[in-house]
Amino acid sequence: MSGDLSGSSRAVDWAPSKAQWAWINLVGVALIVLGFVGHFGAWALPRSASGGRFGLTDVVVVIAVTFVLMVVHELVHGLALLTLGHRPTFGLARVDRVVVGLTTTAPGVRMSRRAFDYVALAPLVLLTSATLSWAAYGPMGGAAVVPGAIHLGGCVGDLALVARASRTPQGSLIEDRQTGLRIHPPENTAARGHRD
Repeated sequence: MSGDLSGSSRAVDWAPSKAQWAWINLVGVALIVLGFVGHFGAWALPRSASGGRFGLTDVVVVIAVTFVLMVVHELVHGLALLTLGHRPTFGLARVDRVVVGLTTTAPGVRMSRRAFDYVALAPLVLLTSATLSWAAYGPMGGAAVVPGAIHLGGCVGDLALVARASRTPQGSLIEDRQTGLRIHPPENTAARGHRD
């Protein structure tokens, strides 16, 4: 699907191509590394004089927290949709019948770019702040390092959708779908000769 909205007032479906997915995944890995450095720094700096330890209990907590963060991430999307008066729907993301993640959408809901950004970025802002705070100040703060880093890397899909939505004509409405976006350009886009 082209995604070129110039001269058209019809809705356009957009989903990342295989090449775009490759770049998205590379950025996701970079975000995990960045997230690890940031979370580790938040954990290590307050403990520099006393050191720290990481045992079996911490490993179990890390695994559990990583899975909990995945669910809470989608719940935050849902809460953001609810604050805008929309009813969220939760589901599973699949690639070739293999579950690769969780999703939250509001089928048929068209949002302004600002509302879409709010919904898409809410988990990144809230949960990254929470895991950084936990790493720095909370009990077993070391257990927040890996889940926080993985969560940040997992936000790359939301960032990719926000990046694509930011290139739509002004006044477009964005519909978040399980497989990508449906972009509804304003009726007068063709008359203005807007280029994507």
